[in-house]
Amino acid sequence: MDAGKPLDYTVLASTFKLAPIPDFAYTLSLVYSAAPPFLSTSNTSNTFLTVCPDLLLYAALLEAEPYLMNDARINTWGTMFDRAMSSLTRSDEKGQYSGVPLAMQTTYI
Repeated sequence: MDAGKPLDYTVLASTFKLAPIPDFAYTLSLVYSAAPPFLSTSNTSNTFLTVCPDLLLYAALLEAEPYLMNDARINTWGTMFDRAMSSLTRSDEKGQYSGVPLAMQTTYI
């Protein structure tokens, strides 16, 4: 397989594969999204519950109101959900451009 400056990458499970295989130590800048672990009896929290519990609460209340036949509260929970989502979006955008570079190490066998 050829070696050189990486031009492409793919993600296999939790591993980044570069092509061609690096011939030198390079610095890479990547933006990626990771899926949080599913909740279970042994895993009772995840990133969403830690970072934005209010957003999850308002979303659940907004979805529940039609079933509870309390339509008057839909606008309240919708407004609160929109505010929480806007806050999370602003926080995410600030984090993307905070000036702190992503550091990644790769191992080749």
